[in-house]
Amino acid sequence: MDRGKLTGDVSLFLVLTLTISCIFYALILSAGPVQGLRLYITGLMWAPAIGALLTVHIRKLDLASLGWGWGENRWNLAGYLIPLGYAGIAYLIIWLTGLGGFADAKNVAQFAEMLGWKNAEPAIIVIGYVLLAATAGFVTSLATGLGEEIGWRGFLAPRMAALTGFTPSVFIVGLIWGAWHMPLLLFGDYNQGTEWWVSAPCFMVLVFSVSMIMAWLRLRSGSLWPCAILHASHNLFIQGVFTPLTGERGTATAYAIDEFGIVVPAVLIGFALWFWLRRGSDFAALGIVPPGPGRTQEALVTASHAVEARIAEAPEYAPFFRAMGQTFPADRAQIIDGFVDRALSTAKLDSPDVYMSDAIRALRQTRGVVAARAELPALTRIFEAQRQLLRALGAFDPRTCVDFLYGAAQQGYYEFAARNRPQIAEMGLAALAAIVDGEGRNDDLPAVTDADFEVLERGLTTAGLTRPEIDALLDGQIPNPPLPDERMCQAGQTYLVVLGALPEALRQKIYGLAVQLMARS
Repeated sequence: MDRGKLTGDVSLFLVLTLTISCIFYALILSAGPVQGLRLYITGLMWAPAIGALLTVHIRKLDLASLGWGWGENRWNLAGYLIPLGYAGIAYLIIWLTGLGGFADAKNVAQFAEMLGWKNAEPAIIVIGYVLLAATAGFVTSLATGLGEEIGWRGFLAPRMAALTGFTPSVFIVGLIWGAWHMPLLLFGDYNQGTEWWVSAPCFMVLVFSVSMIMAWLRLRSGSLWPCAILHASHNLFIQGVFTPLTGERGTATAYAIDEFGIVVPAVLIGFALWFWLRRGSDFAALGIVPPGPGRTQEALVTASHAVEARIAEAPEYAPFFRAMGQTFPADRAQIIDGFVDRALSTAKLDSPDVYMSDAIRALRQTRGVVAARAELPALTRIFEAQRQLLRALGAFDPRTCVDFLYGAAQQGYYEFAARNRPQIAEMGLAALAAIVDGEGRNDDLPAVTDADFEVLERGLTTAGLTRPEIDALLDGQIPNPPLPDERMCQAGQTYLVVLGALPEALRQKIYGLAVQLMARS
């Protein structure tokens, strides 16, 4: 990530947006209540979009980095419903506590006159107005909200996250976004209900909270559309539905309702906290363009660097990844590309231990069969590493030990790996060495005969294993009924000890067969 370039991009965007906005500030503040005021406000709301598009052109950035892709419908639906949720809760509190009234006769009369339904029943008027506002009204609200979101969330939010990290970026973008509204709030008629020293703090709390939710949606979806939809839904339901539905109940009403009263911002804090707790720690590491449509080469490179940096957090694994890059560079590149794709798809980096385990598994599945042709010393190293690992797993957690026996890597295994990285690294290096050794040999693998299996089974029986244990180990299937975890884990260790004591020729054949089976599992 080129921090200098990113800083330059952000700085130019802010300068251009402020310059364009000042034109419309002047027009709005000097015009008064004229018919063209709505046009001026629309122009102001599109200033961030114009600033973003000009910055993209001047700095020769990828237009797709603004997040034009529609993305998954669930995020866009969330963008519409989230404001309905927090606004609905807030106004329900207001109505139930008597801070404001629901659908007073005066309000209903205003709706009736607006719709031309003067003779309709009050309930029909209210329901009709809400439905029209939530559908047709949403389209016009989106047309203006989109202008802001192309700039604030399409351009600014992901770049600020890449510069500062997710949480700081939320407050920086929120501060900029809130300050951008202040000329109209302090000197215009954006707020007509309360004193500035009430409205401004309430509005800033609201802006910081919405900034948290929108940043989460932008980075999680990879699209600006959920944010534009949320912005439109917020303006629609608060300014166009719930506030007009609320009748005055004395002077307290103005201090409770809308974006400038206390209740909506207070409810929004809870929503913002919910999203913050689900933020994931790695949004910022995943590049300028998060998951979803519109990925750029810059995003892929940045995410690749992030994955490599995460792997490097475990220096014990460095010899394995270095050796894999030297011997099988295409395989290593393909494995890392898979990690990058997963990171961009989930907006999260995995632990070094997950990456190491997945790399060993991928290498085993693509080249493991070749390792079956390796000489006995290389194969012995694999199974000695496995024996040591099983012993450590048994001491850590027998359930995790059994999962490992059957080829399942659960969360418990990754926790174990984080505490035993040298052993995990040795297992990977042993597998890699056997693959390299096997690559140089074209000998046909000697077949394991029934007589060979009989020798192995006698050895296992002599070592104290029962028929269910032997069948489970040789067939690779969980016994029915299942055996206790401690017993099964110990049986696995005994199996490897018995294998290591077999005559060399027989051991070579069974090791080779076992490696083949592991490669195909």
